[in-house]
Amino acid sequence: MFKAVEGTRYGRFYDIGGFYVPSVTTVTKYGCPTPHFLLRYIIKQSGGDYDKYINTTSEALRVGSAVHDRCEDLLNGKEVNIENDPEVQKGIISFCKWYFEANPKVISIEEVLYSKAIRQGSLLLPYAGRCDLVAEIDGEIWMLDLKTSKSLEDYTYVIQLSMYKKLWDAMHPEQKIERMGLVHCKKDFMGSQPTARTKLFKEIKFDEEGVRSALYLYYKYEDAFDKKGILKTKPKLQTDFKL
Repeated sequence: MFKAVEGTRYGRFYDIGGFYVPSVTTVTKYGCPTPHFLLRYIIKQSGGDYDKYINTTSEALRVGSAVHDRCEDLLNGKEVNIENDPEVQKGIISFCKWYFEANPKVISIEEVLYSKAIRQGSLLLPYAGRCDLVAEIDGEIWMLDLKTSKSLEDYTYVIQLSMYKKLWDAMHPEQKIERMGLVHCKKDFMGSQPTARTKLFKEIKFDEEGVRSALYLYYKYEDAFDKKGILKTKPKLQTDFKL
C-alpha cells in the first residue's frame, strides 16, 4: 500500500527513515473536497479569471507564511522585525493580543509529528505533519493552529487538527491533547485586548471519522501517482463552477 514518492509537485512529503509520507495538508488537499461556499467565493473574487485567482492565492500564502514565521520567532523569544507590511503587522498584532490574554505555557512549537503505524482497520495509512503550537492553558493541554484566512469555517481545519492530534497522542502518550483550537491571526482585527481571547479563537472538536475518510480518499487518489511521484492524470481544477 505504501509507496515512496519523491520529487512530486503535488504536495509536501516527509522523509521518515527513508520512507516518504504525505503531509497533513497534502492529505487534506486531495482527501477533503473543497467546501461549496469556498468555491463560490473563489470564483466570485477572481471573476472567473484563473490567473487572478492564482495571484490572489499566492499573496494570501505569502502573508500567512510571514505571519506564521514571525509568530514562531515570538514564541521562541526572538526579536521580531515585522517590516513595513501592514497585512503582516495586523496578523502579528492579533496574535499578540490573543497570546497575552490567553497566557499559554508553551510545550512544543512546530514539532514534526509522524507515524509509520497509523492504521484504519486493516490498512496502514502513514502520514506526517508539523503542528503550530501545543501549550497548556488554564491547566489543560491544547493543540493550536494559527490561521490568517478570512474565515475559520473551513472544515478542512477540523480534519487537519484531528490528524495532528492522532500523531501527537501516539508520540506523546504521557501528555495527550485534551482540547484543540484555532488562533485567528486575522489581518483586519484591531479590536481591544479584552475581547481577543474570544474574538480570535475557535475551539475545534476531534473528528475521528473525518480523519478516516480523508486518509482513505487520499490513498485511493495516491494510486494515481507514477513511480517518479508525478500524477498519471493531473487533477482537474474546478474552474468551471457556476454561481
